[in-house]
Formats: sequence, C-alpha cells, structure tokens
Amino acid sequence: MSRVSFIGVVVALAITLHCQQLSADIIQNASFESPGLPPDQAFLAFSPGATIGSGWVLDNSSPSNALLLKSGALGGPTTNDGGQYLLFGTGTEFGILRQDITLDAATSYRLTFQLSDQPPGGSVEAGVKLDMLFNGVSILGGQRTFSVPIGSGFQTKELLFNTEQPGSYRLQLVADGSSTSVDAFNLVAIPEPSTSMLLSLAGLTLGTFLRVRIHENS
Repeated sequence: MSRVSFIGVVVALAITLHCQQLSADIIQNASFESPGLPPDQAFLAFSPGATIGSGWVLDNSSPSNALLLKSGALGGPTTNDGGQYLLFGTGTEFGILRQDITLDAATSYRLTFQLSDQPPGGSVEAGVKLDMLFNGVSILGGQRTFSVPIGSGFQTKELLFNTEQPGSYRLQLVADGSSTSVDAFNLVAIPEPSTSMLLSLAGLTLGTFLRVRIHENS
C-alpha cells in the first residue's frame, strides 16, 4: 500500500470512529426490548414507581399502570423498530415516563421517537408532553407537545435542543391523550459540524500528499 493510500485509510477510519462516537445512542432500552416478553405472553404491566427494563421509570405520581406490548398485540400498532413498545397512557388517567441521562456541555442534540394511538383509542388524539430537565428546570422553556391522529400507527417525531452545562438531565414524558404508545427513542449529538471539519482536514491532508507524490514522480 502506498503512503498516500495508507494515510487516506487512516484519515477515513478516524472520521468513521469520530462519527460513531458522536452518534452513539444515549438512551437506555430505547425500543423497550427489555424485559423480553415470552412467546405466549402479549403484554406485561408495570406499576407506578417501577423500572421498565433498564433506564426507564414509570413515575410514582403516575395514576395508572404502563403496558409493555408486543408489536401488533391486542390489535395495537406494528412497530418499526424491534418487536415491543410501551403503552403508558390509558383511559382518562395518563402516565408519566422518565429517564435520567448524561449529556455534554455546549452540545446540540437530536431526539427522535415514535408515537402512536393504541386502538381502539379514545375520543381524542394520542399525544405526549415532552420536557428535558436539568436540576429540575426545563432547558426547553417548557413542555413540547407531540400528537398523532386517532387510530394512527407509529409516526416519527423530532426535537432539536442545546445544552449549556454537563451532567445529569431528565427526559420526561407525560401522556397527553388516550391510549398513548411510544417506541424507538434515539438521542444523539448532532455530528455535522465536527464531521465537516474532519472531512475538510482529510481533504487538505490527502491533497498535500498527492501533490508531494506527483512531485516525487515527476
């Protein structure tokens, strides 16, 4: 392998590893695949205060249980990621779901998740009020509301936000409609600025060595 090719491989590998590090999923049990349901069991109920698999907690103040369901179980929606999802708003008593996560300072983040209305649903659309708290204070300036039409399958929702301080943050969701189901959470640092800088650096580096190589062969 030539010197130029070797350097190109090294630079490309460095960029790949850097992007993977920035894009590493921050949320635990993001698609509610834990605990796994037995083949003969369609759902599992969790009482207020319970931990759901790892990371997620159904808050003590929740007035109702949450249900971990298999994709398509009980006439429910089909998941787009994994084989399980969480129903945490039922009837007129809605749940509060939370997870504590560690975030960096001065970083832009993208949060995506999937939201669905669990058939037969109710008379109002399914929705959640989402907030990101640091030391008990919202960094979003208040709850953000996301909703889907009555009877809707899973739809992807997105939230962009920035942090100022490093440390422990609380992702909190309050079911804001009848039969609210969630799945496929993904929270990542937005890699574009750093990636662009690395790609520019790689281009300059390779260009320099190509010019040197051409000069050596001339």
